[in-house]
Amino acid sequence: MSILLRFILTLSGLLVVGLLAAERLHRSNNNAIADLIEERHTDHQHFLDAAIRLQGIELKTWMASFSWWDEAVAFVADPDKAWASENVDIMVGTPSGGDTVWITTPDLKVIHSADGEYRKRPQPFHSVAELTTLLTDNYEFSYFIFLDGELWEIHGAAIQDPNFWRNETPVVGYAFMGNRWDRDHLTTLGSLTQTRLQIHPAATISTPTKQDDLVFSELSFDHSIRGIDGEVLAIIRSTFSSPPIEKFASNLHENLLWWAIIFTIVLALVGAILGFTIVQPLGGIIRSLDTRDPVHLNDLLVAKSDFGEIARLISSQFRRGRMLQEEIRRRSTISDTSPADHRTNEAFRLRLASNLHDGPMQSLYAARLKLGAMQPTLAQSGDAAKKEVESIRNMLDECSKDLRNLLLDIEPEELRDQGLDSTLPRFEKHLQSLAKEAATFKISPRAFEGCSRDTQIQLLYLIRELVSNIGRHAHPRFIIFEIERQVGKLMLTVENDGMDFARQPAPGNGLINMGQRVAGLGGHWEHEVTRRKTWLVRIALPLPTRLDPPLAIEDA
Repeated sequence: MSILLRFILTLSGLLVVGLLAAERLHRSNNNAIADLIEERHTDHQHFLDAAIRLQGIELKTWMASFSWWDEAVAFVADPDKAWASENVDIMVGTPSGGDTVWITTPDLKVIHSADGEYRKRPQPFHSVAELTTLLTDNYEFSYFIFLDGELWEIHGAAIQDPNFWRNETPVVGYAFMGNRWDRDHLTTLGSLTQTRLQIHPAATISTPTKQDDLVFSELSFDHSIRGIDGEVLAIIRSTFSSPPIEKFASNLHENLLWWAIIFTIVLALVGAILGFTIVQPLGGIIRSLDTRDPVHLNDLLVAKSDFGEIARLISSQFRRGRMLQEEIRRRSTISDTSPADHRTNEAFRLRLASNLHDGPMQSLYAARLKLGAMQPTLAQSGDAAKKEVESIRNMLDECSKDLRNLLLDIEPEELRDQGLDSTLPRFEKHLQSLAKEAATFKISPRAFEGCSRDTQIQLLYLIRELVSNIGRHAHPRFIIFEIERQVGKLMLTVENDGMDFARQPAPGNGLINMGQRVAGLGGHWEHEVTRRKTWLVRIALPLPTRLDPPLAIEDA
């Protein structure tokens, strides 16, 4: 699994965790809002219960006082319309009184009634048997009943001689006062409880369904009204609004939405920054070490960062390893040599081993130290980046072991000039010593195949002049020297960043000599200052050159 895929999976995991946290917080907010609504329900229910009790206390007190009065006892025995008009009828139609009053005998026969709207009302019970159970041992009582399709609240008391305790004197009659729960009465109760009240018969009411999206202007609860036998007669549905809870819920949801948006944006920005600055360079280094191919390091070779330094060190070691392998292959094809040649080659082998130890081995060690210094910077990218850095260090260790094994494979063999291909590597070492950071030296395979001896000599002088020019006039941090064979031509590209552009010297003999040699080979060249403030030289030579004999038909 590549480091980029691991990084993407890590970011995806963090995003999922963030979304789960947001969803959990959303549930918590909804639970808090539901608790607030439940508290409001409870408060309004208490207000409604208290309002109903307060509305009935005065009527109950009036009935208790009236029934325990000797004149009321006398009225039951001898009903006097004039006395009733002055003492009974005045209890109805007033703000503190009821709507209708009934006076009955002990067997519940109505002997007098008065209504605030001067209407004839039915008796305050449906049957004597229904009321008898309530009146047993209850000298004062209250109950709800439907009369003519309307809900009534009835308060009553037994009429008895006030000269005795209620349990010591017989009941001579009953006084009932009814309060009709019409629109005006519901409006009065609603103003006390800050709700809108509606009465629904128990048979027609349905349980309100729970809604996922609360409408804070239509919060409601039900209050049961029970009759004489304890059965539910009606339901009072109370509806109220709660702007503070609505505002609180809106703020919670808005804050949660902004938190989720900000978290996603921050995660995307951090992921993009870490991806471009750490993950992508690490991926290139890892692919290069896995494939042993420096092509994946091309973008990092000119980067002014810690990863750029590591990439240049690794690229340099790859080139030196290839040079060493080519030298081994070349020497394996050389025939047996004399003892003197063996001694010479042994000295060369020792010198080469010393150079490899002082060059590539030290560079690999420096790369490992650089990775160790970068670990605090990479700590923010998580365990995945730490593991990848550790894997790079392991790969550098493997490169060190490979170089040691190559040193052991070098046998004392003949050392002699095999042409321009074997002469150029020494220029790479010289370029390495000139560059403060790294030098890139690339030669395409079989670049000089078919070139005559004269052409190779002129190319050697031309390359020497280019390298010498860099050593005399530049103090570069990096150098790129490429020789690429293309169809019908040979391209030489040299670039470095060591030129002092503030005080450029006038063209000297070096540039004039290079121009003459390029022209002598039949090519052309150009030099310029790039946008990156580097000095760039491009030379294009035709193949074959003017010094090469023309190709025969079979060679073509």
